[in-house]
Amino acid sequence: MKNTALFQDNPSFSVLVQNLLQQTPEQWVRHAKASLPVALASYLFVHTGRPCLFITQTQEDAEDFFDDLSIFADPDRILLYPALEALPYDTQKPNDALIAARTEALSSLVEGTPRIIITPIRAILQKVVAPATFRAATIHLARDEDIDLEYLLETLVTSGFERVPMVEGIGEFSLRGGILDIYSFGNENPVRIELFGETIDSIREFDIVTQRSVRTLNQVKILPRRELQMNIPSDATLLSYLPSETILLLNRPQELKRIGGTIADEVEYLYNEAVRKGRDVPLPHDIYEPYHRLEERFQQYQRLYLNAPGRHKSQLEIELDVQAQEPLNGNLEMLREKLTELHRFGYRLFIYCDNKGQVERMQEIVEDWAVEATLRVGTLHKGFVFPEVKLAVFTDREIFNRYRRRRHLRKFKTGQAISGLNMLNEGDFVVHVNYGIGVYWGIKRIAIDDRITDCLEIAYKDNDKLFVPVDQIKYVHKYSMGEDGVLPSLTKLGGTAWERVKARAKKGIMDMADELVKLYAERQTKRGHSYTVDTVWQRELEASFIYEETPDQLEAIEDVKHDMEKSAPMDRLICGDVGYGKTEVAIRAAFKAVLDGKQVAVLVPTTILAQQHWLTFKERLADFPVKIEMLSRFRYSKDIKRIIAELEEGKVDIVIGTHRLVQKDVKFKDLGLVIIDEEQRFGVTHKEHLKQLRKQVDVLTMTATPIPRTLHFSMMGVRDMSIINTAPQGRLPVRTEVVPFSDEVIIDAIMREVDRGGQVYFLHNRVQSIQAMAGYLHKLLPQVRFGIAHGQMRGHQLEKQMVDFLDHRFDVLVCTTIIENGVDIPNVNTIIINRADRFGLAQLYQLRGRVGRSTRLAYAYFLTPAEGALTPAAKQRLQAIEEYSELGSGLKIALRDLEIRGAGNLLGAEQSGYIEEVGFDLYCELLEDAVRELKGDDQEPFLEPDVRIAIDSYIPDEYIADNRQKIMIYKRLSTARRLDEITELRAELRDRYGAIPEPAELLLGSMEIRVLAATAWIPVVRIKNGEIYYEFLPQKLPPTETFARVSAFLDEKGVPFHFQAGDPFAITINYGTRTEMEVIDIAKRVLLKWQSCETSNESQRRVN
Repeated sequence: MKNTALFQDNPSFSVLVQNLLQQTPEQWVRHAKASLPVALASYLFVHTGRPCLFITQTQEDAEDFFDDLSIFADPDRILLYPALEALPYDTQKPNDALIAARTEALSSLVEGTPRIIITPIRAILQKVVAPATFRAATIHLARDEDIDLEYLLETLVTSGFERVPMVEGIGEFSLRGGILDIYSFGNENPVRIELFGETIDSIREFDIVTQRSVRTLNQVKILPRRELQMNIPSDATLLSYLPSETILLLNRPQELKRIGGTIADEVEYLYNEAVRKGRDVPLPHDIYEPYHRLEERFQQYQRLYLNAPGRHKSQLEIELDVQAQEPLNGNLEMLREKLTELHRFGYRLFIYCDNKGQVERMQEIVEDWAVEATLRVGTLHKGFVFPEVKLAVFTDREIFNRYRRRRHLRKFKTGQAISGLNMLNEGDFVVHVNYGIGVYWGIKRIAIDDRITDCLEIAYKDNDKLFVPVDQIKYVHKYSMGEDGVLPSLTKLGGTAWERVKARAKKGIMDMADELVKLYAERQTKRGHSYTVDTVWQRELEASFIYEETPDQLEAIEDVKHDMEKSAPMDRLICGDVGYGKTEVAIRAAFKAVLDGKQVAVLVPTTILAQQHWLTFKERLADFPVKIEMLSRFRYSKDIKRIIAELEEGKVDIVIGTHRLVQKDVKFKDLGLVIIDEEQRFGVTHKEHLKQLRKQVDVLTMTATPIPRTLHFSMMGVRDMSIINTAPQGRLPVRTEVVPFSDEVIIDAIMREVDRGGQVYFLHNRVQSIQAMAGYLHKLLPQVRFGIAHGQMRGHQLEKQMVDFLDHRFDVLVCTTIIENGVDIPNVNTIIINRADRFGLAQLYQLRGRVGRSTRLAYAYFLTPAEGALTPAAKQRLQAIEEYSELGSGLKIALRDLEIRGAGNLLGAEQSGYIEEVGFDLYCELLEDAVRELKGDDQEPFLEPDVRIAIDSYIPDEYIADNRQKIMIYKRLSTARRLDEITELRAELRDRYGAIPEPAELLLGSMEIRVLAATAWIPVVRIKNGEIYYEFLPQKLPPTETFARVSAFLDEKGVPFHFQAGDPFAITINYGTRTEMEVIDIAKRVLLKWQSCETSNESQRRVN
């Protein structure tokens, strides 16, 4: 039942409908409180069949009511039309998610289907292109339709699309031969259009990560990429897209008018500022509708004014006696009394919960009470009591006083690096496993071994050149430089230095791995506390989590629980990008320990992070009898003494603190679990103490510094790690800009955030001048409230500043890097970092993670001195942080130096040195080999066959023009170990690039021969001068029946051959004048005959 049925017998609602049907121009509705206004909108929509436009004061109100509306109306018939967050006359490009929401809403409206639209007043005031212009810019494509390709490409560019070699993000298109890829708003996935001449032969959706087609379509709509940038004069607003029968609902009209006036003043001020700076900008009324003009447009529609103050005797007025529900702060007894009383008076009772787990928990709570309450999943922002229809609606958010999970703007998929080499640019450093460090200078097509093929050109010391055939590309890795940007030394070809470097690294890695293996084995033999399986309370805590866990987060939680339930002490590392939910994993582990009567110590590097965790743990565990304390300089001496005493007596269950926790006077009655946040930030003495702890109790370590998966895999079996690499639902990337310091940038950045009710970090990392900087900012923006925080403040003064900021008593916190770790204030969504050039990449990445922790679009501004004052290394760091702002980018190939930092933190400084010497990928290979050897794992036998085929084979430039895409394909071919990998790649090439040309098909066939030779244990294959030659290992000779099967096949094909007895045993086949494709086919089919025997005993051996 859709929830409008709750109001079916409502006299007031019915009167409003009747008045609308009788063409009453305006009606006034009083006391439409809480979430009821959109219930009314839905009721009017259903009972009149006419579109409804609901206008709110702010974007946040619009999002709240939009969430509510999803409960009362069909989600396919509701639209959220957000305001652009860019300030008027802002040169910054608006966020894709906002443009998408607006563009998709306008597209739905031009289709003419009646809908309920929710929008803030600012969005209605912003001018848009006229409906006719929007229709003309929308492209419709269908199968079997003829198109003018040149005109289509021009239209895409005009509409704001960017042409790229490979589509990896929204607003991009790519043309490869007869295949056109486009990623447009309005489509969940990009589309691939395959042409046959000028006719559309097929339209397919494809996965942006794998680049493979996933679904066939008959038609597709491509929406314009731009909105206001079409440079066509327009007097249109959102109202221009609405038919005359639309019903307007204006919530708090006096407030809407006030906000409209404020916006007009803001636009006028920013216009004058732009003109003063000599910019050629449009007049205010060309980009924003004056509010008085908007009110005139309103008169064209029937209107409902909701919650206007005062009485309106001359108009039709309806009084709704609705009361908003008050927060209960977890007081379940008060809830029981309320429900019981309402039930006694005949009220229908509904409780809406954010998720199914919450519904189940609430069901357990209310089922013993003598009331009939209906529980449903839904995200209402505020409950209400409506006496007229005897209806009472509650929300779990208000019952437990928790944050409400918001609906979010759409997040577009982005492609990601499939391997390191596909990000390779000419001039980049590379490492060849056998020859050392050189510089990559592109792909060269040359004659080598009697064939023409593509090779990577690598320059070494003294400009010596190495040409690596693409079938050997697996030996080449991109070299990742450390954060300091120091260039590596090139290796001398033919010298012995590289072998010495590798030998030194191997020994150092082996020593480190040996210690790890021994520690791991020692832990497995020790007897620790084996925790009980999850209890009802544990399940209740987890059900109360108001967000939906990501798959990675759930896996990490299960890993931790599994470790705790074993008898061996846990030592697990949780690695997750900033804001990805590591703290929730820690809370669940801590609660599990407390339920078994154990104490928990949470160790953090800073006092502010201790305060943050203390508040978070207390909030999450508020409904349970758990005593949580904090030890840091924020506490008075008498409190510290009391807490230390209570820890020893066992009266404190969880203590959160800085290094104060590891001092000698802190003793526990029964410590069971230690949680360490960012262990690398502690000193040597503290780390030694922690090392001893690991032998006695369970230890859970958390880090936000990215640990690459390659290293994770290399260490499997010696270091327990869980990686959380999935962004929480609704999280948007932080918009990042590197700009020179200027008053204009600072004013725009702060005002954009303050205007939407948010807060700002202004990071100035010099305590000596922080007061002066705060004063300077206050002069720029006297209407904005500023506060200061730095590490040299007294503990209680610092605590007060942070609490005041959390409570929004001021708008901007001027601070040092004291906020770097773990501070989580969802309302802070802009960070401005002064002298960003003085920070390392890892630190900039961490600092940027302080914002964007809600579903709001966040901004990071990195202020620098004039460009000439930047060092090359600083430029490189800032370019990397600006270019890769997408979620989880810390684990992407372009931020590899961050990963090296993470690896160094995990493994120690000495190992960081080896990583720099041999390169990260080779280091991981050596580590994996060392761990396997030390653990005594049986290594699969493998054969690296010597295959030489004198047939030209390569990927032609006209088939794949982009070298980086070519390298990716070559790398996958070179590392293929199974025939189905090449079969899959062949299908992918046909899908992505069209019909495969002969040189590329010959390359695929040659690589299939290599794989088949390896699996059949044939060490040598030669194809040259009319002959195919196979050489056999004496100990791996096939049985007689296999020779008979091969002989029969060759006789059937009329192909002469002869066996060569002795050492080595071999077979030579004369293929005569057959085509190259026929020769490759014969060579493969013969190998398949040998393989069928070999794989029956040892299927799919590893190929190196």
